[in-house]
Amino acid sequence: MRFSLAVILIQKEIFLNIFKYITNMKNLIIIILLILISSSCCKDDDFIGKECVNDFYYFDSEKIYLDNLNGNYLIIGFKKETDDLTISTFINSLDYLEVEDILNDNYKFRLIKLQNEKTCVEIDSEIYKLNKKEIVLYANKAYNTDFFGYYGPYNLMFTTDQINVKLKDNIEKSQLENLIAEIKNVSIIAENNNFPNVFLISNTSKERNTIQTSTLLYETGLFEYSEPNFSYIQFL
Repeated sequence: MRFSLAVILIQKEIFLNIFKYITNMKNLIIIILLILISSSCCKDDDFIGKECVNDFYYFDSEKIYLDNLNGNYLIIGFKKETDDLTISTFINSLDYLEVEDILNDNYKFRLIKLQNEKTCVEIDSEIYKLNKKEIVLYANKAYNTDFFGYYGPYNLMFTTDQINVKLKDNIEKSQLENLIAEIKNVSIIAENNNFPNVFLISNTSKERNTIQTSTLLYETGLFEYSEPNFSYIQFL
């Protein structure tokens, strides 16, 4: 009887250990599943319930807030060597409506129309998703031209990669080059031969749009001005 009782106690202990092991494994599996689910969830959740903060840049030392967002359009930049068919196929795969091709000295751009008008937060979400795509150099917002008292023939304005800057008189070009190396994804496109200390800058950051980068540059105190090189389009 003592032997049998000992066996029973040992078996019970083994059973309890197995039960604890299984329970711990189940808990571990649940934890792993929760981690996978949370990591696989779309980053759009970060935009739910958030208010959109309007970008601004400096004009004559004054903050100009761009609160005239157009929720129907986006501008997408691609590397110049990306062929047109690849770009069109990519845009069509996202259910966008391609509107117009734009080409500057460095990159290809597409002004595209969304299927449905979106809010500012939804536009931010679209841009976030686009910037995750390897083919996309960056994506920017578009704005209505009822801006800063403008009443010209153009319907829409937007930024590409370009920023117009002028260094203060006591600032050397080498200081600009050092700053560009520090903040990354910014480069000098050209230096104006007719006006000293004036440069055309390119921003290809997926973390900072062109307007935010122009603001970042200005706030360093090195520049007399730093303004996005806005482009305009008229719909016929």
